[in-house]
Amino acid sequence: MTDITTLKVQRETRPKIEVVIPFVVDDQKQETALNFVSWLRESKMAPGWSGVHNAWDAKCKGKTICKLSLINKGWAKLERGKYSWVIKLYCPHVFKNKYAEDVILNEGLQSVIWNRLRECTHDCLNGTKPCIGGNTYTLYDKEFKGICPHSLYPEIFDPDETTLNGVKRLLELEKQARTEK
Repeated sequence: MTDITTLKVQRETRPKIEVVIPFVVDDQKQETALNFVSWLRESKMAPGWSGVHNAWDAKCKGKTICKLSLINKGWAKLERGKYSWVIKLYCPHVFKNKYAEDVILNEGLQSVIWNRLRECTHDCLNGTKPCIGGNTYTLYDKEFKGICPHSLYPEIFDPDETTLNGVKRLLELEKQARTEK
């Protein structure tokens, strides 16, 4: 049997994420991950293999709106190795749109973003990028100092149901903003 989790096989087959999830994601987290992928498909943001090992991009208006990554045991050397799946949000319109900001504050969604901001450690992207230093940001009526600019694209590791509902709402707001643009 072919190991669908290897980069070589993924390059050849460009598998759907639903095929790979059972081989990588812990049993108790599989249903949540599969349900989220199903929601993305129903919402017309179907993830497609990104060309990178165990990563799929969901797109809206031809641009990535979120990236899904599956982290297997072979990545244990990374701090992130203890997680089994990750959603990375690419929602620039949510940050720039006053309407979206009001909705986020009114619905209490700001913690989905706030809880994922990271302080600058001067080790950008595991040392692969030059560090530009931490910045000060005001996001949803709260100021943050020394924040890594890369964390403005929040990564949500193994989200629970409450967080996942917030992520879905943020993606809906971003999709709405892109559609109205």
